[in-house]
Amino acid sequence: MTRRDHATLSDTEERGLLAHVGAGVFATLAVSACIAALGWMDPGPADLEVLPGAVVALVWTGLIGGLGAARWLAGRAGETGRAQQGPITALAVACLLYPFYTVGLSSLAIGLAANVLIAIACARLADRLFPVTRGAAFLVALPIPWLVFASALIGREWLLMHP
Repeated sequence: MTRRDHATLSDTEERGLLAHVGAGVFATLAVSACIAALGWMDPGPADLEVLPGAVVALVWTGLIGGLGAARWLAGRAGETGRAQQGPITALAVACLLYPFYTVGLSSLAIGLAANVLIAIACARLADRLFPVTRGAAFLVALPIPWLVFASALIGREWLLMHP
């Protein structure tokens, strides 16, 4: 029998955690590179700029890395937990696509709707995970406060644009 020297997403051992978090961080960095290449990190009007794009990217990197850790924890939690790995991955993909359907489509309404839908998905998935693995449930729920904050910023921006 040969020993593998690298971690994979199917590993339930500790090195699998590194693979899951690393995949999330790598995907976030790839999306951030696309955003920078498209020029979407350029600051907006001074009265609308609240957080620099790099801070937003850093927060999302942590949150999506956390979803990677949640996926790993779910995989270690038996068949019921493994059944939730797909929805966790789908949630991570929805979060990764967030800049494309908000900034890319230049629509405050779409941004707000996306925040609400992703927050609901986080809450429902955390509720399903809680009896199986509380750690994964916590990590899946972590984007909710950020989404609430982002929704408040969208509301503020809308009010500034429509006095």
